[in-house]
Amino acid sequence: MTSEGICLRVAMCQDELSRKQTEQIVGTLLEDMLAGIKTPERPRSPVDAYITDEDIFRQRNPKVLRYQTSQRKGALFGFSSNCFSLI
Repeated sequence: MTSEGICLRVAMCQDELSRKQTEQIVGTLLEDMLAGIKTPERPRSPVDAYITDEDIFRQRNPKVLRYQTSQRKGALFGFSSNCFSLI
């Protein structure tokens, strides 16, 4: 092999080595970046977050029957009390 052939072969090896090093560095950087990206955890919702006023009333007044409220509403709007059934 001539000295020109050896120089050409060394240059090709250096190019190949440089390309592999670049691929490895880019791959490592990309993996590190992706490992740092995470979706935030969902905050825990309190038990009473979606509770309505009616639910609060029922919790505080468990002995009050719903039909009593319905009858009172019916009286307010002029309906007969027997048109409301127990719910």
